[in-house]
Amino acid sequence: MRIFYDRQKSILNYCRDKVALDLGCAQHRMMGKEVKEENWLHYRIKKVCKTLIGIDYLEDEVDRLNKLGYNVIKGNVVYIHTIKLPKYKYDVVVCGELLEHLSNPGLFLDNIKKIMSKKTLLIITTPNVYSRQRIKLMLTKKYEKDWLNKEHKAWYSYETLKQLLIHHNFLEVEWGYYTPLINQNSDIISKIKKMIKKKINYKYCNYIELEDGLFFVSKVNNET
Repeated sequence: MRIFYDRQKSILNYCRDKVALDLGCAQHRMMGKEVKEENWLHYRIKKVCKTLIGIDYLEDEVDRLNKLGYNVIKGNVVYIHTIKLPKYKYDVVVCGELLEHLSNPGLFLDNIKKIMSKKTLLIITTPNVYSRQRIKLMLTKKYEKDWLNKEHKAWYSYETLKQLLIHHNFLEVEWGYYTPLINQNSDIISKIKKMIKKKINYKYCNYIELEDGLFFVSKVNNET
């Protein structure tokens, strides 16, 4: 178990110079200027990887992205094995902040294996139901119905996501938590102080389990 201090940067490190597939890549109600912002994950993956294919079910956004020079295919990721994908050997499949939106995550995991080779890595990031932020909201009577994303179908903890992946025949490469990105406008001294404080907390306290999200890197278990 480890901590990923920057969710997007950690994903980029896995995608660098690789052939990548980005699932659920469009932003809802995306404006033209937002597509070009560097904090948009699909944009950043495209900058570092060798080849990038995106998939999303939002037809208008898929059309808009393709007009801007991206290569995005319209489709339902749960049934990804039925989508006509370019015949690449994908090194990395990115499933960023998507699993919680799916009504049938088990079927998704079974079908995604059909397009993965024994070397393909599946990256899943998703909110941590036990994050300190969500616990604080619950304790201050901000009940789930008041702060839940209406498009979410489920919440995951480290153990429930771990068991879901194991049950569907995935192996651990790196499993852990991601922490919210430190404010990019902070000066370098402030960033260093925050990083040191976090590391001290993780060394002497069990705070890692209260981090904002889960970051799982898995591969298919080909030995069964």
